[in-house]
Amino acid sequence: MSISKKVIFFFLAGFFVLAQGLHAEEGLYAQEGLYVEDNPASKLGRGITNVVLSPGEYVVQTAKLMEVHDPLTAYFGGVLQGTCKMIERIGGGIYEIATFPVPIPKKYRPLMDPPTTAAALQDSGILKAN
Repeated sequence: MSISKKVIFFFLAGFFVLAQGLHAEEGLYAQEGLYVEDNPASKLGRGITNVVLSPGEYVVQTAKLMEVHDPLTAYFGGVLQGTCKMIERIGGGIYEIATFPVPIPKKYRPLMDPPTTAAALQDSGILKAN
């Protein structure tokens, strides 16, 4: 019985923490592509996305290197750079998951640019945006 009460308490507490930021009037990005405002729910989502999609950095880094190097150099360099970026994404994602109710940095801004691996895939032209 006490486990049920704890689950309900944490569910309601999480709901109220998330709900306080859901009233944001402006979206994540302005029309010019500049960062405007965010909320706890999107910070949590961004953190989860960074942890789950962090291996995508191998593809992003290899694609970036392919623009200026031969394929073999791009592949091996992409593995090395991808590993470093993947570790950075995982660390940033864990930080954002752990601190999602706290507005640090100001207004829940992303720690990295681009804010997620999915955005990096879109920026490199690998993933098409809708």
